[in-house]
Amino acid sequence: GMDPAQATAVPEPGANPLRSLLQPQLALHHVAGLLIDQEYGWLPYNPVFCLAFLGLFALWQRQRTLFWTTLLPSLVYLAPVALFGGWWSNYAPNRFFVCLTPLFCVWTLECWRAWGARPTFRLLASLSFAWALAMSVLPWFVYSKQNGANWPLRLIGQALHVDLAAYFPSYIVARPLSWAWFIGGIVLLVVAAWRLGRPKAHHFL
Repeated sequence: GMDPAQATAVPEPGANPLRSLLQPQLALHHVAGLLIDQEYGWLPYNPVFCLAFLGLFALWQRQRTLFWTTLLPSLVYLAPVALFGGWWSNYAPNRFFVCLTPLFCVWTLECWRAWGARPTFRLLASLSFAWALAMSVLPWFVYSKQNGANWPLRLIGQALHVDLAAYFPSYIVARPLSWAWFIGGIVLLVVAAWRLGRPKAHHFL
């Protein structure tokens, strides 16, 4: 089925355009999609930025002023984007998150500074670098069909004769399993922060 946000993103004749385009009742749906949707999410294409949320925790512990200085502008920007029915930005995945890249970099590096270059951190960075190379060579991987299945999962699934995309989050084609990914991600971050303990200064490498 189609995401309600997608279905109402274009105003109907005679409708109030602002009311049709802004959908506060779906804000959480939009934010989750912006973050983890397999076609249009920020983190599937940039997995190293998962560390940014741990970096925010570390920044809160170390420098509250810098924490608020970086977080508040991002929230002010993200709030209206979250209300926008066309959150998926059509055929340009991650468009709305591009301007937040510098802040995500600051938070990710803060995570690296606080806990050092752990193997998991290196793995996420390597995956992001590999994605960047793949997108440079095969840019059509970025273009999606708004059908709840990104190209890599679709191609691998076809080779294995398994619908892999059905097991990964999609907020364009609303799936209950997507919320399990979203909640599971939050739980994983909380557990990771607890396991890592109080941030300490480390070398980056």
